[in-house]
Amino acid sequence: MKTTITSIFTNSIGKAFLFAIGLLTPIKFIMMIVFFAILADTIYGVRCSKKIGEQITSRKLSKFITKLLIYQAVIIFAYAIDVNIFGEFLLLFLSVPMALTKVVALGLIVNEGYSIDESLKRVNKEKGLWFYFKQLIGLAKMIKSETKDLK
Repeated sequence: MKTTITSIFTNSIGKAFLFAIGLLTPIKFIMMIVFFAILADTIYGVRCSKKIGEQITSRKLSKFITKLLIYQAVIIFAYAIDVNIFGEFLLLFLSVPMALTKVVALGLIVNEGYSIDESLKRVNKEKGLWFYFKQLIGLAKMIKSETKDLK
């Protein structure tokens, strides 16, 4: 069998890609959750922009790709620090594996939540997520009191 430079190169890249995926397997769900938070923020931002008549440009949408790459790189970096530097030390105090990675991911998700809240306030005249959360709690209390009345 004749091996060419391109076959060696593609084989090496394929193996390196599979190796990288194997290293990131423990954080794949964390990365997916952060991806969906970014996606939700982008979709909601586009929806709100359409609602208030703002123009949607490809430059604005390209921020999605940039944010996605940066956030995923931050998670991978936090995971590398967690595994190679702080992992054993943090396990002495916390019983949570990959604590640093999870805290960083939570911070990124909260940041996306704030972004969704800002978009909501832009459209609904300063009524954000907290306003709707309080309404939801009020509705739950009303349902609870009505079910007590039925008994």
